[in-house]
Amino acid sequence: MITLGCNPQDPKFGFPELRDKDLYTKNVDEPHNLGDGGKVEGWQKEVEILAQEFHCAIQGFKKMETVRTALAHDYREDPGKKAYALKKADMYQEIGKDAQEKFAKVGGTWSRAGVGLAQHIKSEHPDQKIDWDASIAKEN
Repeated sequence: MITLGCNPQDPKFGFPELRDKDLYTKNVDEPHNLGDGGKVEGWQKEVEILAQEFHCAIQGFKKMETVRTALAHDYREDPGKKAYALKKADMYQEIGKDAQEKFAKVGGTWSRAGVGLAQHIKSEHPDQKIDWDASIAKEN
């Protein structure tokens, strides 16, 4: 498709003629038709999933910090390995702290101790009613 430096008289220079099937795009207007609520609900699900994935990443950073700190304790006899483990523990702590600050900055919330994911999401949207029977019927 790059034609720079090609001779325009060369028969290979031209682009192929576009056909109808080349121009076809499936449901191209779908993102603009958000008025029915079903698509908005899907969008909300995606936001909630991303928030929980971000939360899991932060928990993973905390876990890796704990693991590296424990490894540093195990390497008392080897100062090089201990220093490396502490360096990595500090790195995970910094990444976790940075991620937590950014998550809070965009409005991310944390569930309280003993509160499950479903309850936490319901507390985020207390007035939202989801007709599960209609959603299941629509999918089937």
